Amino acid sequence: SADRTEGPALLQAISAQLSARSLGDAYEPRVRTVVRYLGTHTLDYEHMLETLSELVHLSSSRISHLFKQEVGISLKKYLLWCRLRATIQQHLHSSQDLLASLFQSGFHDQPHFSKAFKSMLGVNPSFAYNSRTVQGPGSEEA
Repeated sequence: SADRTEGPALLQAISAQLSARSLGDAYEPRVRTVVRYLGTHTLDYEHMLETLSELVHLSSSRISHLFKQEVGISLKKYLLWCRLRATIQQHLHSSQDLLASLFQSGFHDQPHFSKAFKSMLGVNPSFAYNSRTVQGPGSEEA
């Protein structure tokens, strides 16, 4: 169980680490292509491997193996991270409510999102969204 003071800092650190990593020479070119594609497209997991295989001209098993070798997590977890990141950004930086944001990012319902958020980040979404650490400067209401 994450400590209440560690959760927001962890979320911010994870977000910063994954957002700040340069795609320059950090990854093999086909993995860079996959990372860029997943950052701009919403895919269902069922169609993801087929789409990515066609994109980089590798078999599903080869792209899965190469991605995990290069990035350090599975494609499925990375896709989940992309959906979480998109939902968080949409919700915090737009007028959309959470439900609209999570549907737009590919989650089926709020419990699906909450379970994924907790499993990936170790804190509940309500705790993270209520944290001034996650909201950042200038998010206080007058």
